Amino acid sequence: MQDVRQKIVTKIFPQLVYLCANIVIYIDKAALHDTTYVKRVEDFALRSTATEGSGEKPTLIIVQNFANPSQQADLSAYEIDKSSNDFCEANRESSVVEIINSYYQGGVTVAKLPEYDSNPLLYETQLNRIKVSRTTFILLIYD
Repeated sequence: MQDVRQKIVTKIFPQLVYLCANIVIYIDKAALHDTTYVKRVEDFALRSTATEGSGEKPTLIIVQNFANPSQQADLSAYEIDKSSNDFCEANRESSVVEIINSYYQGGVTVAKLPEYDSNPLLYETQLNRIKVSRTTFILLIYD
């Protein structure tokens, strides 16, 4: 039973999400520059796009959950454009950015979400920045 569940979660579900969703949100608590994390994002992007035939490409939003604002000297590091640019710059030697740009619409979008208790105002601000109205959300959580 565990093998069947594992296959569904790792192979079938990402493809279903890609075909049905307007937005895919990939959440992890690892640091965005961690090579293991980047490899997981890349693997997910490739697994989710393994089937052809989707009409419109979804948007992929990568969320770093539990980002620690006390480790960020400058809270502008939480701006989505800055986080996205930093992710692309840190991974310019990797194929992950090219893969995301090929298979998802809108390029790379990265958001950092702090733990609520560490900074409630920043947490709420970040949630508002990544909200999109009138859109189908399918939330993927990878821990």
